[in-house]
Amino acid sequence: MIVHAYPRSMTAAGILVLILAASVSAGEADIAYTGSLQFATGDYIFTERSTGLYFFNGITARRSPFSLSASIPIILQNTPWITYTGSGLLPSGGTRETEEDTRGRVRLPDTTDHADLGLGDMFLRGGLEVLPMRGIRPGLQISGSVKVPFADPYEGFGTGEWDAGLGLSTSITAGGFLLLAEGVYWFLGDMPGLVLEDALAYSVSVGRPFSGGRIGLIAAFFGYTRTVEEIDPPMQASLGFTYLRASGSSISGTCAAGLTDSAPELSVSLGWQVPL
Repeated sequence: MIVHAYPRSMTAAGILVLILAASVSAGEADIAYTGSLQFATGDYIFTERSTGLYFFNGITARRSPFSLSASIPIILQNTPWITYTGSGLLPSGGTRETEEDTRGRVRLPDTTDHADLGLGDMFLRGGLEVLPMRGIRPGLQISGSVKVPFADPYEGFGTGEWDAGLGLSTSITAGGFLLLAEGVYWFLGDMPGLVLEDALAYSVSVGRPFSGGRIGLIAAFFGYTRTVEEIDPPMQASLGFTYLRASGSSISGTCAAGLTDSAPELSVSLGWQVPL
């Protein structure tokens, strides 16, 4: 099974697409173009709202039981206070000095010199299917991920440091449902002037296939442990869909709501895969 190097909100839908593909298509292409478009907005922990659009493009290659993927985002956001790390969006406050208001929220300095558009960090991921999912027997996959520092940390497009992750995921069918769980431990590089604690990113999902496995609906909960001192870690809940065509191409989407102050209030994502 291939797992895309999508943003965190696309992980559950991406996994469901690939499980459905494995179950209904015996001729899946070894190489595919993958992409996703994510919109996220929220105040996070700040006095100023941050809104971003993240356009990922990548390539996935598979030779069972191995898979490799690479992707890189183009980022459009109105503030430099939200940074994309290996484990997801992080309200870092950028690299400028900040202070708190009377309500305990972080007051931010002027952003008139901020560049709205830029290239983010590249994400690389390799996976190994240790056990394929068959009947009631759960599947098991291990993965390794790397975030390559291409982006400028002073513009909020990246941290300026390497991140590395080790992951384990499992999936099982029960009563017509797909149950998915994934955990990735991230070793995060520090930003200029900000120490980032290593984090465990996790997700639990329940999916239901329809129309012979061509269509799927999925509900998920995901988040990660504390990365910045005294800031509660982001957590989100989402609903999503997947649609798999006979050609092997697929479309997936999610709508997620933030459950903690450090998560975006609303995140909407659309992803796709096209065999090459």
